[in-house]
Amino acid sequence: MEQVQLLFDVGRWQQAGELLLQNLQLYPQEAELYAAYGLVQINHFKDAKGAEEAARSALRYDETNYRAYIVLNGTLASQTRYDEALAVCDTFQELYPHDSQPYLCRAWTELGQMQYGSLSRARRKEVIDAAAEHIAQARGIDPTDVRLLELSAQIEQVIGLQWSEQDKDREKRAQEFIDQGLALDPQNSSLKILDAQQPSKSKQSAQMLAGVLGSDPQNADAQAQLNLMLVLRLGRIIMSSFWVLIFCYVHVAVPRGTAI
Repeated sequence: MEQVQLLFDVGRWQQAGELLLQNLQLYPQEAELYAAYGLVQINHFKDAKGAEEAARSALRYDETNYRAYIVLNGTLASQTRYDEALAVCDTFQELYPHDSQPYLCRAWTELGQMQYGSLSRARRKEVIDAAAEHIAQARGIDPTDVRLLELSAQIEQVIGLQWSEQDKDREKRAQEFIDQGLALDPQNSSLKILDAQQPSKSKQSAQMLAGVLGSDPQNADAQAQLNLMLVLRLGRIIMSSFWVLIFCYVHVAVPRGTAI
């Protein structure tokens, strides 16, 4: 598994999958091999059903397999089977009550349900509030997990944007989470992008996103945000030019007293 983990760390999913299949032929009852192969299925092949089958195989041989619960929860949520995914979280949490990962899995599932589920506006608000609470519980267990700080900042931003609560405390709390995360991981691109999206940073956001791309040229999120910003600005320039032309036409090109 050490060699497989090294391949995971550098994103060589194909090779990791081939190595896992070879080992499964030798050790067909090894739960950790199935769980790891589930990660390959969902991350490399985008095969949610294959990942689910691999995770369930892992749990047949080891009902407490940590990685298998993460994979099974993720693949069920990706299939919008949110109730089943949350049930997996319940078992995961019972087995590992003092670990932040079950709370994180639950929060991810709730956020997916909020965004893609067929929920009323009021119910979506309840779900995202629940996600925020579960992330807060996870932060209480592991306050140095940058992923949790990133998610907390995202939730504060989403609540502020989608529900227009006119609550300045939301932006302040989001900024606190971003600052805490960047103090732990100063080069974290995701946190830098969130920082650039803060309403109070709108004037510097393009420069901040360009800074992210300077250190991480392949960052698709930063590129997409910057492109969107440039398109919106170009649109405003075009509309401004349009109204200038209309003004000139009405007040200069058209003689006074002429009907338009």
